[in-house]
Amino acid sequence: MNRHGLLIIVSLLKWYQDRYNKAVDSMRLTYNSHKQRYSDLSRAASSLHISCSAFAEAPLTAAARSAYSQGDYQMKNRHHRSGRIYCLCSVKGMLIAAFALMLTAFSGIISHASAEKNEHLFFIERSKNKNIVYYDICHDGNNTLCAPNPVTAYWILHGGKKEVLSSLEKKYAFGIKPMDFQSNNYRFSIVACAKNTISVEKINGKYRASTSINNREIVLEKVYVNTKEDLFGMSTVNYIEYTGRTMQENTPVKIRVVPE
Repeated sequence: MNRHGLLIIVSLLKWYQDRYNKAVDSMRLTYNSHKQRYSDLSRAASSLHISCSAFAEAPLTAAARSAYSQGDYQMKNRHHRSGRIYCLCSVKGMLIAAFALMLTAFSGIISHASAEKNEHLFFIERSKNKNIVYYDICHDGNNTLCAPNPVTAYWILHGGKKEVLSSLEKKYAFGIKPMDFQSNNYRFSIVACAKNTISVEKINGKYRASTSINNREIVLEKVYVNTKEDLFGMSTVNYIEYTGRTMQENTPVKIRVVPE
């Protein structure tokens, strides 16, 4: 289920909770009304009993006592039923409150997930075709890198379709080999170029990938791999070209490396 579907479910649950809260409030008002009526009737009956005793110097008649007792029983019974309903509503209310807290926490998780951002670091082009491998960095709303693997690699095919790397591609070519992780710094290498360490850190307020090529520190933006294939379809690398910007002057730079 995607994030949009989860948000719809949360909204429906909150709507049902509001409806139920209104029903509970209505029952609470009914309970308070019955309680007040019972109290008023009890006071009235007590006053009547005192008045009759004072003026007639005798207790209430049998009919009066019967009417008083019957009214008292009815109000007590109604009071008891309202109390049971109120208690039941209170228990259900507590359960709903607990469930609402769970939803709030879950919504926080969703919000946290939705706050995560992916930004492009660099990409790899090849002379073989127009498919490109992108490397992205993931961080949260506080610009803290997402643990434990903040860098992801994936294909953008010629038609614009996005695809994940296959297991073989991850293991032998474009996969990520972690080296060191901190909250705002991550070091890794690409499996096919394990000797080149790539550091991800904030440069001018934005996460960038930097590496050392021929003893020159550059901010990496693009890697171009020029290859040729033999009759059996085996590829041989002619050269690798690194494009980016210098660390100190922030000027464009392009470095070509020919494999030995």
